[in-house]
Formats: sequence, C-alpha cells, structure tokens
Amino acid sequence: MQTLFTGRKVVLFALPGAFTGVCERGHVPSFATLVGDFKAKGVDEVICVSVNDPYCMNAWATQLAAEGVAFYGDADGSFTRAVGAEWDCNGDALGPAKWSNRYACVVDDGIVGACFVEQGPGDLEVSDGATLLGAAAFEGQEAMVRMLLQRGASVNLQNSLGLTALMYAADYGYTTIVQAL
Repeated sequence: MQTLFTGRKVVLFALPGAFTGVCERGHVPSFATLVGDFKAKGVDEVICVSVNDPYCMNAWATQLAAEGVAFYGDADGSFTRAVGAEWDCNGDALGPAKWSNRYACVVDDGIVGACFVEQGPGDLEVSDGATLLGAAAFEGQEAMVRMLLQRGASVNLQNSLGLTALMYAADYGYTTIVQAL
C-alpha cells in the first residue's frame, strides 16, 4: 500500500463488499462521476478498496465500468484492520467474516486529510454528495461547492442534524457560497 500513497494524492473509499446493494448503486457511482473533477484538483488516483479477493474486485470493476476508479481487494482484511475499519457484517447477511465499514478520505503523500466514516457499513450518509457539499460550505471551499452543485448535489438535503449547506455557509459568513447556493 505504501507505493499507492507515497508522493501521491489519492481519493480512497472503502466499502463492505463487491456486488452489494448500497456499494454498487450508490457509493461507487458517486465517485465514478467525479473522477475528472478529482483529477483536475490534483488527485493522482481514485481507489476503491473492499475485503474481497482481487478476482472478485476485477469482475465487479468490469461489470460496473467505473472508468477512472481503481479497484483493490483486501483479501485477508489486513489493510482494513490496520486502519481500524473492520466491521462484523454477520447481521447484514454478508457472512461470518469481518468486512470493512464504509468510509472515504483523501490521502496526500501518505497522510490522511479529510475523512468521512459512516456509522455502519449499510449507511451512505456522511460520504454522499450532500455531506460533501455541507463540509465544503462549512470550510468555505467555494470551488468545491460549485463543483458539487454542477454535478447535481441538492442544496435542500439535510445532514443528520437537519442542517443544510446553506445554513453552514450563512452561519460562517461565506457570502459568495450563500449566493452560489
């Protein structure tokens, strides 16, 4: 894994398993549609990792045709354990093994920057477009807000506290972001 991160800027997202509902219909597409924008912001690679064997991940990548997303299998779960994202998905009908929780982060030269971790592997709330939009508004990142809006992020979506991106921007005095929203 060191060669993936050293001297590079990587968007890394992890998910419980290949060929599973939320992962296939929500999480992967949310990154695949933004690959060009990530690259324009200096990202070298967008990586999806899951506790699956590499053959399974390759078959899934082929089926999804998620251009620009690299798929890596964490076959023995060692990477997932090392980052503390191991999750018992036995109750989620994924079998008795430990899988990965769902998360997304930016890794710049091996250092983890922004990171969004879901409460559980079946959730897709804090690593979705609405949350990223809110986080960008909260941090005053106007370019990111505009990019997410251009990609179809809804300004009306609320986070788990009932707050919208507009509320964050207004509270922190980011007038240009308020106007964009």
